[in-house]
Amino acid sequence: MKHEPDWWREAKIGVWFHWGPQSMGRNGDWYARFLYQQAPEGRQGRANNRWMYDQHVKLFGHPSEFGYMDVLNAWKAPKFDAKKLMKLYAESGAKYILVQGAHHDNFDLWDSKYQPWNSVNVGPKRDIVGELFKEARKYDFRTGMAFHADYSLWWFQPAFGADKTGPKAGVPYDAATRTKENGKGQWWEGLDPKDLYGIDLQAEVLPGQNIRDGFFTPVRDIFVHPETRDYAKEYTLKWFRRLHQFVDDYDPDMLYTDGTEPFTGSGTAKGVISDATVKLVAHMYNKRAAKNKGEIDCMAVIKGGPRITGIAAPHENGYTGPIKRDPWVWENTLGEWFFEDNTLYDSRSMIFQMLEAIARDGNYNLNVGLTPEGDLEPGGVQMWKDFGEYMRRNGQAIYGSRRRCQLSAGHCRCRCQIARAS
Repeated sequence: MKHEPDWWREAKIGVWFHWGPQSMGRNGDWYARFLYQQAPEGRQGRANNRWMYDQHVKLFGHPSEFGYMDVLNAWKAPKFDAKKLMKLYAESGAKYILVQGAHHDNFDLWDSKYQPWNSVNVGPKRDIVGELFKEARKYDFRTGMAFHADYSLWWFQPAFGADKTGPKAGVPYDAATRTKENGKGQWWEGLDPKDLYGIDLQAEVLPGQNIRDGFFTPVRDIFVHPETRDYAKEYTLKWFRRLHQFVDDYDPDMLYTDGTEPFTGSGTAKGVISDATVKLVAHMYNKRAAKNKGEIDCMAVIKGGPRITGIAAPHENGYTGPIKRDPWVWENTLGEWFFEDNTLYDSRSMIFQMLEAIARDGNYNLNVGLTPEGDLEPGGVQMWKDFGEYMRRNGQAIYGSRRRCQLSAGHCRCRCQIARAS
């Protein structure tokens, strides 16, 4: 198998469509977790001089009464228009689109058969990924889906907590009290909150430790008890089935996972070891090979994963080292990864970043966040138009570009590690 499919080498520029219900906080990334962390617990739960917990209480109410599952129900995205967006992206000069299929919030943005908490059943009642893929293919875009839900094994632990101070101190948040059974007659009737939030892992924590505070899970070991280990096994199987269905039904050209390689037992994949990722990537490659008479023209992008043939490496927020021979992508966002009020739109900086990536033989994948309503602010529209104007003038030097180096006495001056004939 080649290091990467030909289209990846030719495309160079992609749209990172990083959007979903967490934009409802209008205050940046990780909103679904930080809304449960009363200030100042969340390490990065603050933007625009506002703690996300405080912002949530102001916008929606206390998380014991209006938690993240209620945010999902309130998210309607009335201005989301896949046709309009894809026309703009095509004019920007991008050649592929990576669509957020599920963030750490465990909510699938497609018609998911194995995760009932999805955008067809809850919120906008629309197949977000499907609509974007359909329009993207009209412009010959290559299509990819990003799936970050391996985090969800532990990510929602703050939702099982309670305020430490104030008039609602000790009142448990919604994940600790909502069940499928008490949803009868409620808007979530038939849905199980456990499928969204997971299970409370506090019983696994040693004295003096707290799994509900801070940024990442602060405990040394999780899923060590038989009942929690059984849950983790069930979750990894469900994770695999969700993505297996997506590959079969949507035929993506790319799958992307965030964090570390899912279910390796360490890092963001903490606590459980599974072969779900390996089997999923193999299924995607084998399916495409069968479709194309042996040619594999799809790829996996695994952050923190193995550096092997056919697997690309993303570098979030940039890479400033020497030329890299293996496939990689500089991924970045203008502003926060999810929409944030008072975003500064700066086309010039984004174009310079793109050139830094291309000069090091990489790809460039850019996110400009949509509002909760599903549209771009005027500054975001103009940014993509500026990018398109630059690419119309200079794209010939960008698309399909290759690394160049000079050899001196058998050594590569740029240290790009290109294989040389003996």
